[in-house]
Amino acid sequence: MYFALLHNRDEIETYLRRSPDKHVYRLGDLDDTFWPRTSWYGARKGDELRAICLVFSLYDPSNVVAISEPDNDAMPALLNAIAADLPDFSEIHLGPEALGALDERFEVTSLVPHWKMTLRDRSRLESADTSAVRRLGTDEVPALEELFDAVYAGREATNVFYPSMLDVGPYFGVEIEGRIVSSAGVHVYSKRRRVAAIANVATHPDFRGRGLATSVVAGLAAELALNCDHIGLNVAQANESAIRAYKSAGFEIIAEYYEGYITRRG
Repeated sequence: MYFALLHNRDEIETYLRRSPDKHVYRLGDLDDTFWPRTSWYGARKGDELRAICLVFSLYDPSNVVAISEPDNDAMPALLNAIAADLPDFSEIHLGPEALGALDERFEVTSLVPHWKMTLRDRSRLESADTSAVRRLGTDEVPALEELFDAVYAGREATNVFYPSMLDVGPYFGVEIEGRIVSSAGVHVYSKRRRVAAIANVATHPDFRGRGLATSVVAGLAAELALNCDHIGLNVAQANESAIRAYKSAGFEIIAEYYEGYITRRG
């Protein structure tokens, strides 16, 4: 087995298309908007591409994505081979097969088990009550930031949101009493590759228990479904209320992975 940087987008896409629901984020990162901020490392055995690790550097910190199949022994070998090339500090997404692969060279902290979910039952989008859901504009960024501050205040968990994300794809929300109290948006939305990754789903603590998360996710997913065959999202396994909301909107758990941080030792 040997390891190298990958530069051929078609080859990378062919590999990711083996499990497109699991790799909606990375398929979207092949678009011109994100491609210049990506580095793709591959493990090969003969002519076969066995594993891919992505370093995504658009945001701070960078994100290392090392997710393949639970029994793929090529991924730990790949991470070990490219460890010297990885950022000294980054967020990391690890599949179960990759746990421990970087422990000698990095301190791995705050690993939290997550699920990957994908939209399976699109009929749920039609039955969901989305009457109060509307698309948000760039002038409502301050209202979104206010919502995220309220949702994540005092919590160790954080979300990744930049105003430029509203240029990537649609954000939807519910407004009550003059403020945005529930939202759902995207990190990735590629009409060319027909994939989308839903993110920044949040409901103000004062308005939970009303089904708003199901409503905004269903409203957003219905819009995305016009141009996407694969719509996915990530959720912490401990977030049972969110998982219930996503299932109500037609999503299904398809894979396990872990989110955390790596810091180079020494």
